[in-house]
Amino acid sequence: MDEGRKTAKGMPKVLARILIIGFSVQIVLGVFWACLQFPHFQEFGESLFLEKVQKTLLCDEYVGILYPILMRFFSGVSNVIPLPYHCYLYALQLAVGALAAHFFLGSFQGMKGKGRLWRAWADLALVTLPMVMQCHLAVLPYSLANSLFLVHVALVMRGIAARKGVDGGKGIGNRPALRTAVMGACWLADTLLLPDYRILGGILAAGYGIFEILRSGKAPVDKKDAEDEKMEGRESLAGMLRVLLVTAALLGVVPMVSKLTVTEGAYGRMGDSKEARALNRYAWDHFSELYGYWPEDLKAALTDEEITACDKSTQQRSWILGRKVEEALGRERAREIYGEVAKAGKKVRARRNLKEMLLDAAGYGAAPLMHLYWMEGKTKASFSASNYEIMRMQAPRLTSVYVRYGGWFFAGACLISLALGIASFLRQNGRERFRILGMAIGFGVLGCFFVTHYVCRGGGIMDYKNVLPVTTFWATWALVTAICNMNGAQQ
Repeated sequence: MDEGRKTAKGMPKVLARILIIGFSVQIVLGVFWACLQFPHFQEFGESLFLEKVQKTLLCDEYVGILYPILMRFFSGVSNVIPLPYHCYLYALQLAVGALAAHFFLGSFQGMKGKGRLWRAWADLALVTLPMVMQCHLAVLPYSLANSLFLVHVALVMRGIAARKGVDGGKGIGNRPALRTAVMGACWLADTLLLPDYRILGGILAAGYGIFEILRSGKAPVDKKDAEDEKMEGRESLAGMLRVLLVTAALLGVVPMVSKLTVTEGAYGRMGDSKEARALNRYAWDHFSELYGYWPEDLKAALTDEEITACDKSTQQRSWILGRKVEEALGRERAREIYGEVAKAGKKVRARRNLKEMLLDAAGYGAAPLMHLYWMEGKTKASFSASNYEIMRMQAPRLTSVYVRYGGWFFAGACLISLALGIASFLRQNGRERFRILGMAIGFGVLGCFFVTHYVCRGGGIMDYKNVLPVTTFWATWALVTAICNMNGAQQ
C-alpha cells in the first residue's frame, strides 16, 4: 500500500523529467540548426516582396510599415559594417525573442524564484520551437510580432495579478493607466508589423481595459475610518477615469495610425474586405465550379486561362482579381461580386466547406503535429509544405529530424502536461483551483480567437507562421507544468 502511494506521488516527477529531457533535445537540435542557418537567407516569396517594399515604404493593407523600416535601417548598417543585412535582423529577432520569452515565463507563479539556470533553459525551450526558430531566422515580421504579443499577454497577466502596494507607489504594477498605455504601445508596434494584430491585439487591449476600469472602481473594504473611505473612493474614481481615457485613446489612435500607413490597393492585390475573405473561405478550391453563379461582369472580366490560374492558387487569384476586377469594375462592385460568389459557394458546397474549416482549425490549433502531414503534401494546398522546403535548403537531414521530432514531441508533451495539469488542479484548494482554471480558460479563449480569425480569412492559405502565439502557449503550458512538478511548486 505504502509502495503504491510512493509510486503515485513520484509519477509526476517522472513525467516532468521526461518533458525536461524532451525539451533539452529540442534545444540542442534548435541551436545546431540556428548555427547552420544564420548566414543564409531563406527565400520566402514574402521576404522578396518585402525587399521591394522597403525601397519605397509603400504598404498595402496586407503589409505593416515597421518591418520594411527595420530592413532599410539594417541595409544601411550593412554598408558600414559589411555583413548581410539579414544577419542583423536575425540577431535582433533572436534577442527580442529571448527577452520576450523570459518576461512571459516570469509572469507565471510557478516560475518565480527559480534559479538563473532554470530560467535560461526555459527561455531557450521557447526560442527553439522549430516553427518559431524558423521565423527568428527569416526576413519576415512574424518573429517580432509573436515576441511583442507575448509581452502584451505577460503585461495582462501581471496586471490581473497585481494588488495595491505590491510594487510600491511608483511601480508600473501599481499604476493601471501606465500599464494599459504600455500594453497599447505593444499593440501599436504589433499592428505596424502585421495588420492582422489590429484585431487580435485590440481584443486583448479592450478586454484588459474593461477589467482595469471595473477593478479601479472598487474601493477596498477594510477601512479604518470614514475619512479614509472617502479618500479611497476618490482615488478609485480617479484611477477608473484614467484607465477609461487611456483605453478609449488606444482604441481610437492605434487603428487610425495603422490606417494612415496603408495605401489600399497599392500593389494591385484583391482588397482585404469581409467579402474577399468570404470568397477565399467558401470558394477557394472550387472557384471555377461556381461559374454558373457568377455575375455576368465577372465572367466578362476573366479569360479561361485566368480562371484556371485562380483555381490553382489563392495568391494568384488575389493578384488576378485585384487587377482584372477591382481596377476595371471598381472596389465597391468587386466587393458585391465577391459576396455573391461566396454566398453561392457557402450554399452549394456547405458540407465540403465545413470539413475544410474543421481541418484548418485543427491545423492552426495544433500546428506542429499537423505539420507532419503538411510537409509530406498529404493534405490540401497550404503554405506550410513550401515553408518546410525553404527551411531544409541548408541542412536537409538536420531539418527533417528537428521538425519531425518537434511535431511528435509536441503531441507527447501536450498529453503529459495535460495529465500533470489535471493532477495538480485536483491537489489544490478552492482558490488555487479557480486561479488555474481561469488561466487555462483565458489562454484557451485567446487561442480560439487566433484560430477563428485565420480560419475565417480563407482556405488555401494555411500557414503556421500566422499562429506562432498559439504554438507558444502550448509549449509554455508544458514547460511550466514540468518545472512546477519537478520543484513541487504551484503553476
